[in-house]
Amino acid sequence: IGGVVVNRVFPNGAAAKAGLLGGDVITLINNRPIQNVADFQQVVASLPSGRAVPMRIIRNGRAGFVALRIDD
Repeated sequence: IGGVVVNRVFPNGAAAKAGLLGGDVITLINNRPIQNVADFQQVVASLPSGRAVPMRIIRNGRAGFVALRIDD
């Protein structure tokens, strides 16, 4: 399984608002697979601001979805 591990969540940031926790593994954002940090950066840069998109995460071995919203 690819993905990006969340190391740190900044208070009031997009990750915190989405409910991410340190140790979560991001595997999909807006239906685009995330295999590594480069994928993550490219997908996040292309996200529309102000609109929530689905993000699949693995937490404690279980897959789930959260809504990620990038604000201006």
